[in-house]
Amino acid sequence: LHGDSAQTDDPSALAEQLNLLLHRNITSWQLLEDTIADWGWDLLDEYLCVTSTIPDGTFRSMLTAIQPETSGKPPAQVCLPQEEYLVVVVNLTHFGTGYREAARAIAAKLHGLSKEARIGASNPFSELQDLYYYGQQAKSAVQMGSALNCDEELSFFHDRFLDFVALRLLEACPPTTLFPPGYSRLRNYEHGRGRTGSLSHFLDSYIAHDFQMKPTVAAEFCSRTTAFDKLRKIKQITGMDLDDPNTRAALRLATHAIRLSKLSPSQPAK
Repeated sequence: LHGDSAQTDDPSALAEQLNLLLHRNITSWQLLEDTIADWGWDLLDEYLCVTSTIPDGTFRSMLTAIQPETSGKPPAQVCLPQEEYLVVVVNLTHFGTGYREAARAIAAKLHGLSKEARIGASNPFSELQDLYYYGQQAKSAVQMGSALNCDEELSFFHDRFLDFVALRLLEACPPTTLFPPGYSRLRNYEHGRGRTGSLSHFLDSYIAHDFQMKPTVAAEFCSRTTAFDKLRKIKQITGMDLDDPNTRAALRLATHAIRLSKLSPSQPAK
C-alpha cells in the first residue's frame, strides 16, 4: 500500500481524517481512503474505539506516552484528544490481538499515567466509516461504568449493553413497567406476606449468574436441595418458564432496571 510512504508521511494527516470521521464531518471519502492507505490501513480492517475521560483533563500531555513513535510499520493506534475525552482508534488488524486484549493494553497505559482515568471500549467493527457510531459506544461504556460506580478498570460496551438499553427505557417509563408479569407477581407475593424478599433475592442471584445453579448455590451459601426448592417455589408463584430464552431476556432487563433506578428489590410492583 503506497510503498514505504508510512515512514515519511505526516502522522497528523491520519489523525485529522479520523477526527473528521469521528464527528461525521468527512468532506472527501477519496482523501480519507488515500490517507489511511498511506499509513497501511484499509477501510475494511478490523477496528476498535477506546475512550477515556480524566477529571483534570491532563490526557493531552500524555499523548507521547500513549501514542507509539512513528516507524516503518503501520501504526496500530491513533490518539484523538477531544474536549472532555481522549479517543484511541485501534486498528486490530495491525495490533495483533483480540479486541479485549487490545483494550486492556491501552487501559493499562492510561491507568499508569492517571489512576483517575475512566475508560470504555466499543465493540469491534470492520467498517471504518462507522467510527462515529462506535465512538459513541465507547463513550456510553464510560458513562455507564461511572453511573453504576463499577469498580472495574475498563468498561466494555458489550458487557454494559443491557444497562444501556435499560437506562434509555427508564428515561421514558418507570422501572416496574419493564418487569415481566411473573416477576411483579413474586415481588408482590413476598411484600404482602411481610417477607424479607428471600425468593426475589434468590431469583436475582440466579439471573446474575446466567441462570446457572452451581455458581448461584455458591454465592447464596445454600445447599442444592434448598436452591432447587426455592426455584420450584418461584416457578409456582410466577408461572414463568425460566428455561425460555424470551423469559430470561426479560428478567435480565428487569434486574438491570432495578439496579439503574436504585429501586429496592423487595419494593412491591405497581
